[in-house]
Amino acid sequence: MWSLEEEYFFKLKKIAHSRLNPSSVLVYLVGLWLYSLVMLGISTWIIKLAINNGVAVPFVFIIYSCFLVIFLCVFVYLLMCLFWEKILYKTQKVATFLMVLYTIVMSVEPLFLCRLFALDESWGKQLDYWIIISVTIALIQFLVCFQLVKKGILKGSLKKDGTGLFGENKPLKLLIQIMIGSYLLLVFWLFFIIGLSTNIIGPIIFLALMFLFSIAIQEFIILAICRYRFSSFNVSYEEATKYRVKKKRR
Repeated sequence: MWSLEEEYFFKLKKIAHSRLNPSSVLVYLVGLWLYSLVMLGISTWIIKLAINNGVAVPFVFIIYSCFLVIFLCVFVYLLMCLFWEKILYKTQKVATFLMVLYTIVMSVEPLFLCRLFALDESWGKQLDYWIIISVTIALIQFLVCFQLVKKGILKGSLKKDGTGLFGENKPLKLLIQIMIGSYLLLVFWLFFIIGLSTNIIGPIIFLALMFLFSIAIQEFIILAICRYRFSSFNVSYEEATKYRVKKKRR
């Protein structure tokens, strides 16, 4: 895919200048950051309670610290882009890469929060196995999905007359069906771990988001590659300003 000509990504170029232009990428990152703010806020509260109650959390605290460092780094970058818009357009390749990386991080972080709720071992060790297996399945499906998307691109799915990234790709549709089946099996197992209570709602939603992110991120990855390879995929500050002026006049 690294050796393909620009014509193979024709449909994605339009998206790079519209739905996934630098400003839209920034909005998406702000949304993820706010989502992480809630996750980390609750995590901080739980860890503080655990320490006060004498519960040992060394390994958990290391993972929490990693999420916190990423959170603060993204915050600094977003702050610079929000106050100095030109920085966003000069670093749009970085912003797109960050979009990929932060999507991966935020697909896993909520499951870490689920683990924190089980620090008192009230849900038993099975929850640890459930989280590990859930992340492993999501990772496998992500890799398989990427290979299928890649094959589609090689066949011309993103060319001018192509069917699109997720167009007429039968193996990809089959994979999505398998993902739905895997999700339902994991939810079924979760009922045996937590039981029928309101506590199960969070893990069910977080699991669904992780699976959805593994599909949505495919487009982000291809866009990141194209922004680094082709200058035409990058939007200049002047172009963005002209576009906003035209939109206001309409």
